[in-house]
Amino acid sequence: MKAVLCFEQEPITGYSKEDEMRKVNDSIRSKLRDKVVEIPCLPTKGMFIDLSSFAKLFEFTEEELEWINDSNIYHVIRDIDITPDYIVINLE
Repeated sequence: MKAVLCFEQEPITGYSKEDEMRKVNDSIRSKLRDKVVEIPCLPTKGMFIDLSSFAKLFEFTEEELEWINDSNIYHVIRDIDITPDYIVINLE
């Protein structure tokens, strides 16, 4: 199944006013934006996604992966939008 993973407003690596963390969040968010990936199942609301398992697909840097692993590798599916070409999985 083709899908796009997205974080609308929630920080990926946690809440902080630190510039470094904000840069990492923005970098990860930009790598996810509009990149269609193949997922092995039909997702449902409330299901968890291990963002670190997509490291190769999204070409996360070591620093980004370290932030993901240290803060929260599992993100819950908040809702799913359906488009003609793929589904959009909104994470929090």
